[in-house]
Amino acid sequence: MKYIKPVNNYKDLFKSGRFTYINLYNYKIIRKFIPHFDGVYFDGIGLLVIYNLLKRAGLKRYSPDNTSLIPHIVQNFNHFIICGGNQNEADYFRDYLLVGKKCHLAISGYFSNEVLAEKVNDVISTLPENENCVVLLGLGSPKQEQLALKIEVKNNICVLPVGAYISQFYKKPEYFPKLINKFHLRMPYRLVKENLWNRLPNYFISPILFVKDLLR
Repeated sequence: MKYIKPVNNYKDLFKSGRFTYINLYNYKIIRKFIPHFDGVYFDGIGLLVIYNLLKRAGLKRYSPDNTSLIPHIVQNFNHFIICGGNQNEADYFRDYLLVGKKCHLAISGYFSNEVLAEKVNDVISTLPENENCVVLLGLGSPKQEQLALKIEVKNNICVLPVGAYISQFYKKPEYFPKLINKFHLRMPYRLVKENLWNRLPNYFISPILFVKDLLR
């Protein structure tokens, strides 16, 4: 799969560029955007197992939440831009997770991508060039990927979609029960808890498309 650049280590995400994740739900949705990203990591076990088996790789799962990437992101960046959830959720994320950090913008993801891109790029233009900044986009797919491609990436900017994490953090910082995490049951857990049955077809279509792309 020439157009995918897998992230082998979470430290790869500390570089400037645009990165996103793939899983059984969103692969079908964001497939056409993947070539435009500087790196892709596997969120969830499904596509990761397929990739490791077919490519004889040993990649690990990284998810945009407290059990995986977010603690490393918070530790390694001092400057943040937050887009996602409603305004209360974005503010809560800024006030309770980013204590001691510089959050230059926390805005609801309910605005259009054109409005969000303009606001984010305006903030980026004022940042000092020697300070790394991460832009966290919690808008869901494909809106967050579409927005990521509108954001100006300089040498010190990392753009990282985080899906529903900003909203989930507002509801409960540790959104998934420990056993659900341990046995990789997040997909069926959200399916039932959040009544996401309309996503079910993607869970069968995405792996087929993924294997097809791998075997090109």
